[in-house]
Amino acid sequence: MSSEPKTNQKELLAEMYELYEQKMYAVAYSILHSVEQSEDAVQDAFLKLIQYLPKIDRLDSIKTKRLVIRILKTTAIDQYRKNHKDKDHLTEESVADTELNTKVFHMQSMEEQAFIHDILNELHNDYLEVVKLRCYYGFSSHETAEILSISEANVYKRMERAKKQILIKLEREGLEYGKKGFRTNFNECW
Repeated sequence: MSSEPKTNQKELLAEMYELYEQKMYAVAYSILHSVEQSEDAVQDAFLKLIQYLPKIDRLDSIKTKRLVIRILKTTAIDQYRKNHKDKDHLTEESVADTELNTKVFHMQSMEEQAFIHDILNELHNDYLEVVKLRCYYGFSSHETAEILSISEANVYKRMERAKKQILIKLEREGLEYGKKGFRTNFNECW
């Protein structure tokens, strides 16, 4: 009889993995910017979740989603803090930023790439997070809201503010959004 609860917990953990693994990975990657470390953070988070399995009634409940994301974020942030001490992490971060810049903007010169990199780095972190999740990872507004534990209205507002900041910076440099020589993919994710 003692083996039955273990089987149920194994099944519950397997179902939880199927339901949340991809979202957890996306959140971890948005924090860590490393495939391997994101995978490790997801695995560590699942190990931490084992102790909560007896308390979980429904896997798809809001309460369970919040628990999963909270534990994952804490695990990934702890890993990030460890990495932050390591100078190699700065290199990985700049590679991830370059990938984001290339995905969001079609650029014709290194000068434009550097300019866009600077624009995105000047965005408030809350706005940059939303831009990355929507434009780089391709999450919907609803999924982005779930990942960040904010409302969809907040996602729309942050995207609106990010777009406004970007357009102001483009205008200051004498560049117009969507004009020849400087095109963006923001229309796909705005």
